[in-house]
Amino acid sequence: VVTNGGLSWASGGAWGWEVHVARDGHDRTVARGSFPSVHENDDGYVEEGSVGAFAAAGNMALLELRGRSGSSKYDQYDDTSSVAMIDLKTGHVGSLGGCSAHVDAFNGPGAGSPVGAQFATDGEHAIVSVCGGSRFVDARGKTTATALGDLGGGVVAGEHVAQQLTAGVVVRDWKTGETLYTVPTPADTLRSAFALMPDGALAISRFTTQEPGCASGTLTWASPAMPGGMLLPVAPCTLDLSAGGARAVVVAEASDGPGRVLAEISAAQPRRDVAWLGTGAGFVGGIDAREGPAAYALACGDNARLLRAGNDATPHGVDCPDLRLYDQTTTGNTLLVRASVAAAATARVTATVRVVGRTLRHTAVPRSGRLTFRFRLPVKARRVEPELTLVYPGDAVYIRQLVRG
Repeated sequence: VVTNGGLSWASGGAWGWEVHVARDGHDRTVARGSFPSVHENDDGYVEEGSVGAFAAAGNMALLELRGRSGSSKYDQYDDTSSVAMIDLKTGHVGSLGGCSAHVDAFNGPGAGSPVGAQFATDGEHAIVSVCGGSRFVDARGKTTATALGDLGGGVVAGEHVAQQLTAGVVVRDWKTGETLYTVPTPADTLRSAFALMPDGALAISRFTTQEPGCASGTLTWASPAMPGGMLLPVAPCTLDLSAGGARAVVVAEASDGPGRVLAEISAAQPRRDVAWLGTGAGFVGGIDAREGPAAYALACGDNARLLRAGNDATPHGVDCPDLRLYDQTTTGNTLLVRASVAAAATARVTATVRVVGRTLRHTAVPRSGRLTFRFRLPVKARRVEPELTLVYPGDAVYIRQLVRG
C-alpha cells in the first residue's frame, strides 16, 4: 500500500516476517520477527508460522501473524491468530491481541482454526477484528471509546466509520454514534467492495456474478448530501477499489480498444484513465488512491510485482525485469552468489542471506546485467538460501522481485 509517498509491504516465510518501506528507490526493513520453526521431527511434531492480512496508512501498519503447532501424525494442532501493530517510522512493534483454537481431526472436529483477522486504518485510528471481537484503537494501540457497538469488518476515515450490514452499507459518526446514511444493497448483488473517504463519501463496486467481471460490475457514489447514491458511467472489472481526493479508482476496460486501465471518476469528475494495465485479464494486487496519485500492484511473473503510481494510460508493453539467481557456491565460510537482471542500469539488487540467527545483506547495481555478491558467513553453513530483491526507482515507480535460491 502507499504510505507517506512511499510503498509499504509485508513478507513472510518459515524464517519469520518483515515489514518494508520503499521510498525514492530505497528499500528499508522497518520491523521483523521470527517464527518458531520445527518442520517435522520423528514424532510428527510440527511448529510453524505465517503472515496473513496486511494494511497500512500514515505511519501505522497492521499485520496478522498466524501459528500452528502440533502433530501431523495424529492431525492434532493448536492454531493461533494475532495482530501486530507496527510504527513505520520507529519500527516499534506492539500487540493488539489474538487467540488460539484446538484442531483435532483424529478424534473428531475440534473448535476449528481461528477466523482470519480483519482490520482497516486511516493512519490515525484502526478497526481491528480478531477472534470474534472488534476494537477501535488509536495510533498508539490504545482502545478508543466510541458510541458504536461491534465494528467488525468496518473501515474508518476521519470521523466516519462504514460497515456492510444486512440493510446495506451504513456510514456513521464514530464519535457521536449518529447514522448519517445507508446505501441499500440490491437483491441481485453477489460480490461487493466499498471505500470510505474522510468527508463521509462512499464508493461502492457491486457485481451480480460470483466471479467479478467487467460485464457484471457497477460503481455507485454516495455521500451525506447524496445518500441515495448515483451510478457512475464506468464498469469495474475487479473488486479492487480505492478512494481519496474526492474520486474513486477502479480497474476498468479501456475506452478506446481492448485492454484494461486504472480509471478514476467521481460524481463531479468525469472518467479519466490514469494507468495502462495491459491486454490480458491480469491480476491487480490492490489499489491505493488515498495519498496523491493512484498506486497499484500488478502481477509480473510468478514472484514479481510491478508497483506504480502515474498518469500514463497509453497502451504499452507491461514488461517484467528478468531477475535470476543462476549460481551459488560455498568455499569454507565464503559464499558467492551470482545473478543476472535485464533492467535499467539505475536498478539496484539486494542479496539477503539468513544463517544462524543473523541476516546478511549486500546491494549492488548491475554491470552489463550481471552481479556477484560475496558473503563471509559467521560459520560453515550446511544450508544457505539467498534471496534477491530488485528495486527500480523512477517517477514514483518501484519494481520489486523476490527470487529464492
